[in-house]
Amino acid sequence: MKMHLLSVALQASMLWCVLLPGLAHAQLGGTSGTSPSGDPRIKDLIERIGWKYEVDCDGDFKLGFQVEQAGPGQIVYINSNTTHLGQLEIRDVWAPAMLMEQPFEAEMLSNFLQENNDVKVGGWRLIRTRQGYLAAFAVNISAEADAQTLKSVVLAVAFTAHKRKNHAAASGRQGRQGSPSERAPASESTHPSGTRARPQDWPRIAARGFH
Repeated sequence: MKMHLLSVALQASMLWCVLLPGLAHAQLGGTSGTSPSGDPRIKDLIERIGWKYEVDCDGDFKLGFQVEQAGPGQIVYINSNTTHLGQLEIRDVWAPAMLMEQPFEAEMLSNFLQENNDVKVGGWRLIRTRQGYLAAFAVNISAEADAQTLKSVVLAVAFTAHKRKNHAAASGRQGRQGSPSERAPASESTHPSGTRARPQDWPRIAARGFH
């Protein structure tokens, strides 16, 4: 089965604006509207942590990480839009890992379910898109989470998605990814409040502590 693992450039530049329009709101987001400048609560937390970020065309926050200097980096999104369960306001933190042209095979679906049982927080989501079938790891957090909680969740999401992506590549299923110049859309822009970082400048995180 032919499969494309999302490259760093594909994740960073095209996922929201080109490949998956509306995914944040239909599948991984909620109903509370936010402006394209992003939720100021998240902006404040990220800047307190000290991470560089971008705000994408949907107003969601995009962060990049290098995991143990192994392979391509990992993009994590923090949705600005939220949803409600009673009085609880919920936000999604998520990371794309794999994009396939055909539905996932039964063995891989079983692996996702087993991993959902093993992880400390969050779970895998399989999403049908116009470009194929996306596997994304996501965690629901309180929209009022503090900086330390957000940091812990973002790092766990980054590592989990990156681990799955590397496992698929090691198994020989990696497809053609293309170069960053081939993937970057002409319409991409960074919100003025964003502090954009090149992939080589992304924070490096160790795998230990996120198993």
